[in-house]
Amino acid sequence: MPPESSDSQQSDHLQLSLRVLLVSKDTLFARIARAKLEGWGHTVCIEEDLAAAIQWYRIDPFHMVIVDFDLPDGGGERLCRDLRGIPRPDYLYLLGYGGAADKERSIQVLEAGADSYSVKPLHPAELRLRLEQAARLLSANKALLREHGTDPLTGLLGRQTFERVFAVLHAECLRSGSTGSLMFVDVVNTHELRRRFGPPALDAVDADVARRLARVPRASDIVTRLDQGRFCLLLTNTSSLQSHVVALRIGEALKDLHTVVEGGSISPRMTVSVTDFPVPAASPAQLLERLPSPPLTVIGPESPLEDDTIVPTSIL
Repeated sequence: MPPESSDSQQSDHLQLSLRVLLVSKDTLFARIARAKLEGWGHTVCIEEDLAAAIQWYRIDPFHMVIVDFDLPDGGGERLCRDLRGIPRPDYLYLLGYGGAADKERSIQVLEAGADSYSVKPLHPAELRLRLEQAARLLSANKALLREHGTDPLTGLLGRQTFERVFAVLHAECLRSGSTGSLMFVDVVNTHELRRRFGPPALDAVDADVARRLARVPRASDIVTRLDQGRFCLLLTNTSSLQSHVVALRIGEALKDLHTVVEGGSISPRMTVSVTDFPVPAASPAQLLERLPSPPLTVIGPESPLEDDTIVPTSIL
């Protein structure tokens, strides 16, 4: 691990003390990382064996697990997936690190369930930034548990609670220089569906879309229904350039969606689009109201829609 810069030495220490599990066979890195983490006031456990790491995790409420993705036989990826499969009330921040710096490795790590990926050697300033991100997400998760506001139709997180959590994350990203993205799922033929089937049918479509979207996010992502026919996924630590993996999952989850209502079967046409945050010139509320960039993908019937059923797009 390279020496820490003077700037990072002068930065404020994190107020939240984290319990960190470090899983690596690199004993030198583990020893140096432990010294840094404990020097910043955190509690650290080191484990080389994957099965033992999972046992540690089951009995100890770790806030963060750092996983070496250079472990043999894909051990790092397998460990991330196993950890995400263990139910727990509090959020877990997963940091993957490894020697590969290519885009494919970053996608592999995110798909395995990690929140972020760092390339060896892991610089102390970058490690501190990841700890700040972990603390920020833990705080947001606690706020969600306190609010516990849900949308009565879909069972998703309520918009007001979502807006409050997003405002906190937006402010933290401006302060720390980190980024995230908002992914919007829009039912673009709502006018046609309302005319043919009536308003209750739109509620039925939203309920079906919500059920499928609820299975898509990673543990760190948050989903809400912003309005009738409009959903939003808050993707933490994921820029728009990295978000296509989530877009593909959404496409798979929503394809062939048919909602049975009185008078027929509805096949909604949907778009998936994304925009980055924070944007210094725009408030969190404005980002949620502004139209995102052109769609990444279109889901549903291929027949052209009437002009007034298409949601226009613009670039922030």
